[in-house]
Amino acid sequence: MKNILLMLIIFTVFGASAASSDIIYIQLQKDQSLWDKSTELANELNADRYQIMHAIFKGNKDAFEDNNINKIQYDRRLTLAKDMIFTISPSEANEIVNRHIYCGC
Repeated sequence: MKNILLMLIIFTVFGASAASSDIIYIQLQKDQSLWDKSTELANELNADRYQIMHAIFKGNKDAFEDNNINKIQYDRRLTLAKDMIFTISPSEANEIVNRHIYCGC
């Protein structure tokens, strides 16, 4: 029982710190678009900009007015979970993001 409790404590303490390093916090400036920031992050993280945009949108639904990717609220601190970036392929992300951009659906 003590071993299980000790393992749980170790996992909680170290798991939480490891997980927090997998989150990127983003604050867009008024003159910066989601497209610009996604391109910048894609270059840093060796990912596709559409994967980044998809992960930001998916992880921050409340930061987009009317669930519209074109209506981001600039006063919000956004989060990007690194593990969400590669959950879909670049082509799938491209399709989903473009659908949101052009039809809002």
